[in-house]
Amino acid sequence: MLFSMHEMSLASNLLEMLRQEMEKHGATRLIEVRVCYGLLANVVPESLEFAVMALTEGTPLAGAKVTMQPIPPLLRCIGCGCEFEPGEARLAVFSPCPQCGEDFGHSVLRGKELYLDSIEVM
Repeated sequence: MLFSMHEMSLASNLLEMLRQEMEKHGATRLIEVRVCYGLLANVVPESLEFAVMALTEGTPLAGAKVTMQPIPPLLRCIGCGCEFEPGEARLAVFSPCPQCGEDFGHSVLRGKELYLDSIEVM
């Protein structure tokens, strides 16, 4: 599995947040981490998961289960204000509004996020 510098940088930042949380709570072992990512966030989930595993090898964080949870996009039509989920995430910016048919200029309300949702530690 290949991963880009983008995913490596994201993984490094996520792991730093994990270390801080573990230290704050006196935890020494990471069991599971759940990461939520928007389908418009330019994240390749498999690559991010692999980068996390590569960066944790030989550390107290090694062996943790990594769960990647996708967040579908939600758009608001610039024409009529209708909120809708486009049929295919990668084509979201070209999705016509189901109410008025407007093709362009929609606001993205959801789908660009990337965050740690939960961690299980010991």
